[in-house]
Amino acid sequence: MSCLPRLRSVTPYAIALMLVCFPYAQGAGAAEWKQPGVEIVGRYALDADGKPRFGWPGTAIRIQFRGSKLDVTLSDDGKNSYRVEVDGKDATLQLKNGSHAYRLVDEGVEAVHHVRLTRRTEGYEGSTTLVGASTDGSFLDLDRTIRKITVIGDSISAGFGVDGAGPECEAGAANGNQTATYAALAARDLKADLLALAWSGRGLTQNYDRSKTQVMPDFIEQLVPGEPARAVLADEQPDVLIVHLGSNDYARGAPEGDFRQAYVSFLERIRRSFPKAQIYGAIGPMLAPEMLQLARSAIESAVASRVAAGDTKVGALFFPSETIAQSWGCSWHPGKAAQQRMGAQLSERIKRDMKW
Repeated sequence: MSCLPRLRSVTPYAIALMLVCFPYAQGAGAAEWKQPGVEIVGRYALDADGKPRFGWPGTAIRIQFRGSKLDVTLSDDGKNSYRVEVDGKDATLQLKNGSHAYRLVDEGVEAVHHVRLTRRTEGYEGSTTLVGASTDGSFLDLDRTIRKITVIGDSISAGFGVDGAGPECEAGAANGNQTATYAALAARDLKADLLALAWSGRGLTQNYDRSKTQVMPDFIEQLVPGEPARAVLADEQPDVLIVHLGSNDYARGAPEGDFRQAYVSFLERIRRSFPKAQIYGAIGPMLAPEMLQLARSAIESAVASRVAAGDTKVGALFFPSETIAQSWGCSWHPGKAAQQRMGAQLSERIKRDMKW
């Protein structure tokens, strides 16, 4: 006899969990994850059993099936939460410690269902493994998303504290939410898949604590944050890539060294990996006015240098400090309304430049 968390109800705000006890063999009914109706959007590494394990915020599982029930088995340390969308209805799922089957759909009538689970939490909360998915019906081929957007960023892009009523509350896993960020909102508006390579506190040349090791450029090729396995960048090739770094570099005064030249070098590195992508160097809306202007000037100068070198698909993007007014999340980070304004600005810029 075993007990596993089962989804009791789906509401626009939360998924309520109850414990249901019945004879249950661990892994029973969990189909192979890699099948036509199941897809992971984002990076993942395969564990020893061939199961996908992922940790970057915003990583998603897409499922389409015909049936009345859907169970998804996930293994986690209990710190991560997911946005769950079932046929357009939103909910939040807090994972339990260990491997558990979660009932995401439980209807009395067979129908076609579209399900998406998107990771809200950051990589430092630990990875999640998709053990399998099962239904009483059949999985269906997924519609393919053609457009791809990548963002390389820090806490702003990771959704640090966005769900909190700030600014003085403490940001953490409970109020972090990558799916509420400007990049996620723009991707949704543009019907694009998003790869979010974002980690709070990281900078381009130095981190928030002014350390100069393990800066964000050291992580951007990792399949799972903080682990050595590397992605094959040639397989990703985004249409649009946003570099939103610099807030931590300038958070405690101007950084040591030549930030502008480091930014130019990073743009060159990105261009070598993604020769066709439209690239944006973004900054704002955080930082004190003087530091925000210094960071903006350095980034705009770096972008201008790349344009002068013949790069015709690179531009600067500035989120003004007014964007954050009256919309604070926890720890003085952008709240939901601020992220929405940023998302609208980014979406309009991409539409204009990409003719989407």
